[in-house]
Amino acid sequence: MIVLVLDPGHTTGWAVLTEEKIVATGIFPFYRDVKMLIEQYKPDKAVLEDFTLYPWKSHALAWSQLQTVQTLGVMKYLLADESGIPYELQTASLVKSLSKRLIGTYHSQHERDSVTHGLVYLQRQGLLSKNLRRLLWRRE
Repeated sequence: MIVLVLDPGHTTGWAVLTEEKIVATGIFPFYRDVKMLIEQYKPDKAVLEDFTLYPWKSHALAWSQLQTVQTLGVMKYLLADESGIPYELQTASLVKSLSKRLIGTYHSQHERDSVTHGLVYLQRQGLLSKNLRRLLWRRE
């Protein structure tokens, strides 16, 4: 199974994983390269970090155009409607503590979070190999 993982935002982190390995990772602005990633990797499934507006953070987003929400909407359209790729949403809170422990060098926290979302998704599906499981559950 090939999984495309997207952590949307002004800087979108992305990762492509299989059960056995992390194939590729990177970043791009907003939704710019989603179509290219779909065409290049032909994913079977996509995982997107969902957006939740928490009450205690809502004041900081007053007058915002909510670019992350707009980006997420475009991604959903490109995946499901245009390409027929099913997607699953995962909350940011699901991966934040694990993401800090992830081994590797990444360009941004969004890229690191996308890898972590992919690992968590594969783990929850019972598909994560032992090698990748070590990345997710390593001890400090």
